[in-house]
Amino acid sequence: MSLPPITSTQESRTTSRLNFDYLTLRKTLGILGLALPVALIIGNDFTIEPSISHYYYTSMIVVFTGILFAFGLVLMAYRGFPTEENEMMSDNLITNLAGGLAILVAIIPTSGEIGSEGVPNFHESDVINAIHLGFAGMFICLMGYMSVFQFTKEKKQLSDPSLNFTQAEVNRIVKRVNLYRICGVLIWLSVAYIALAKYVGFNLTGADTFWGETVALICFGIAWLVKSKALSKVGL
Repeated sequence: MSLPPITSTQESRTTSRLNFDYLTLRKTLGILGLALPVALIIGNDFTIEPSISHYYYTSMIVVFTGILFAFGLVLMAYRGFPTEENEMMSDNLITNLAGGLAILVAIIPTSGEIGSEGVPNFHESDVINAIHLGFAGMFICLMGYMSVFQFTKEKKQLSDPSLNFTQAEVNRIVKRVNLYRICGVLIWLSVAYIALAKYVGFNLTGADTFWGETVALICFGIAWLVKSKALSKVGL
């Protein structure tokens, strides 16, 4: 017995559902990015650790690793723009790689200090710590790359005359694209700031790595929230 053909109404509903699911994934990533530093600070009695990764050795270990695993799984589930001609990295490759890196950052913690020996996977190895930092740095840099190069592809819609955008819609797209670029550049600048603090001794607050990572996560979260259309009520 053959199945009845799919009607245009059913196809439209399926497409709408898929669009809703992708918007939900984007919104989830944005919320996770904004929530991570806030949750860690509040849950740790408002104590600022040297870095986000050092919350692994506090009572917030479950929150820290849980959110990173959530990052990883949601990024791997996400599907973005299709691969374009001469494009080196597609959305899918970038998000899958970033998702894997987020999970590895949770599995391979930063080095601990005396008194943290009872924490799972505790270590004082410089080599393992360098691996952790490398994975974390690549994860953040990829998020900046997505904001600057992938999210901004939205502007290409403006060259399609069949879409008939109103001037208000054009202005919104331009605003979003500019914001994506700003967020991406700020993410990269945060990585540079962390590198200066860690390897050059540039120290302003005593927790420069933490604040650099926090700025990167906030920019990451804002970019994904805008991408999810969660901020459409404020003109984005």
